[in-house]
Amino acid sequence: MKPTALFPPLLALTLSFVAARWIACEALSLTSPSQLLASAVPAQTASPKPEVALEIVPFDPKALRAILTNPDSYAQLRDLTAFTDHLRPEDFPGAIEVVQKMLRNERGTAISLLAGRWIQVDPKNALKMANEPGHSDLSNTIIQAFYADWVARDPAEALASARKLKQGSDRNAALNEIADYLAINDPAQAMALFRSIRSSAYSDRFQNVFSHWVDLDLDGATDAVLHGSNFASERGRGEAIEGIVNRLVARDPNSAGAWLEGLPAGSVRERALEQVIKRWGEADPGGAMAWLEKLPDSPGKKTALRKLSDGWAKADPPGAMAYAQTLSQGMDQDNVVNQSLDVWTRANAPAAWEWVKNLPPSPFREKSLGTVIANWATIDPAAASRYLSSLSDGDSHINQSETWNHPSPKTEAYEKVAREWGRADPTAAMAWLTQMPSGAMRDVAIVGFSGTVISTNPAQALQMAGTISNAQNRQGQINSLYGMWLAKDPAAATAAIKASSRPEESKQQLLHPMTLRL
Repeated sequence: MKPTALFPPLLALTLSFVAARWIACEALSLTSPSQLLASAVPAQTASPKPEVALEIVPFDPKALRAILTNPDSYAQLRDLTAFTDHLRPEDFPGAIEVVQKMLRNERGTAISLLAGRWIQVDPKNALKMANEPGHSDLSNTIIQAFYADWVARDPAEALASARKLKQGSDRNAALNEIADYLAINDPAQAMALFRSIRSSAYSDRFQNVFSHWVDLDLDGATDAVLHGSNFASERGRGEAIEGIVNRLVARDPNSAGAWLEGLPAGSVRERALEQVIKRWGEADPGGAMAWLEKLPDSPGKKTALRKLSDGWAKADPPGAMAYAQTLSQGMDQDNVVNQSLDVWTRANAPAAWEWVKNLPPSPFREKSLGTVIANWATIDPAAASRYLSSLSDGDSHINQSETWNHPSPKTEAYEKVAREWGRADPTAAMAWLTQMPSGAMRDVAIVGFSGTVISTNPAQALQMAGTISNAQNRQGQINSLYGMWLAKDPAAATAAIKASSRPEESKQQLLHPMTLRL
């Protein structure tokens, strides 16, 4: 564990306590830390003292370095706290310098401990150092603690003071602390604060504001996100929607769905749908999918379905496919299957293939096998061809009612493999086609292959098309290839047609199809 593992929790606890005592005793009547520096700490006001007297000893840099290099995070935190309690006021700058040089980017808690104790014993010089160049991390730490406590005591006065600070990190830190407090206790006032600031830099805080607003007044939060003018950009409105959805889904996903269904059609509803599906899908993709299926069709629903299927397929491919089996045949089932198998095939094509192959015989299985192979062909057509060839007629039969224009899923898969393989490695694809037995599957595969290579090697494409077993289909494909060649390279295609052994009438039909039709 890193030595800084316990830093964040201690930061808030330590500085909240320190700031509370400091403000109560010395700073509450002031409008800003800058004024405290200007006027100095009142001499008659005693600094808060520990309940138990501590022995104050001279600063020992070696001892501090030994503490900071301790790999035991618990022991480091314990020893650093004890070390800080025994420092003299004049030794704090030196101790902070040691921390800054040793820990560099991992110095947050050590500086927080030193700064918090220094404020107790010498607030004037602590703030003076915090406002010197090179100590921005110390300055922000003190400012955050100061305003976190002040806003809890008097929000109006704290806000008035923060507004007087100069533009910069200190002012931002103060306003952020005030906004965080208001988000929990008065979200409407927090939004009013953002409206007055009119800066998109605060849009990332809207999620926190609206998340708390849901607990206080869901209707008010909804009205604000629909009609409020407090957003400096649409990014801020998006953060607000996300805050509402995150809170509702955490409480009960169905309540998030009910809230969304009550929204009017428009951009807010579409963005809310995206967020509901995202969060609900992470927790219960099946429940999210069942709810989504009941919504009326819309562009937002289509996008949400795609994203949900994508996320579900990445996290649990068999689960996504099992759910798809429960849907009735149609577009919704096709969308889930296509998206799930696309993701699954890219991640682990053999696993996707085996899972689908082991399903009981059904149209769903046949179509899913074709989808796997079609996706796989774009990644590794050679491997796809081997798995496809391993299917026997009993595994995936060619339907007796199959026609040239309406091939079975398996036959379509052969066409896809040949087309993609022809694009990636025409020589290997042609060798594979040559060894295939004559029949409908080979014929359709040749169509896919020849349609791809006609643009790069017309002679090879026409040669393979000439081996299609069915005479009518063979001639139709050859004519189609000549048409594609004419469109790409008219001169070369025309010369090839005129030099062919085709009958003259057939040549003219290819060269002047529109004229002969008239």
